[in-house]
Amino acid sequence: MILMLFVATSLASEVPPKPEVPLPTSSQCTQNIPLSLGKKAPAELVSADGMLKCGAIAVPTSEYADLLSIEVWADQVAAHYVERTKLLELELEWHQGRELKWWQKPNAQRALGFIEATAILGASAWLYSKLED
Repeated sequence: MILMLFVATSLASEVPPKPEVPLPTSSQCTQNIPLSLGKKAPAELVSADGMLKCGAIAVPTSEYADLLSIEVWADQVAAHYVERTKLLELELEWHQGRELKWWQKPNAQRALGFIEATAILGASAWLYSKLED
């Protein structure tokens, strides 16, 4: 039952697709341009009169590295999710295809649970009555 719930949940929520890369703007830089501490801005970024040639966002190196590692991690999680979903689907097919023994069926499980509970309750009552005597 729980296995079916997990499979149903995984089937209901597909891995969302990666967002599409936005179209480039007319004023953006055409390539990655490294900026180094203590050095002048590269000629690809700044004209002779000191004006920027293109638009860009300067992102701290560690933050950019973190974003790249998160992207790799997200790809790995998505791949694992797809593999795990396929495995759960195979397990579900196997469970649906096999015949249950009489004691594995829900009605038998309820009856056996009732018998166990009655036996435990009866034994507890008997022991309690012996302790009072």
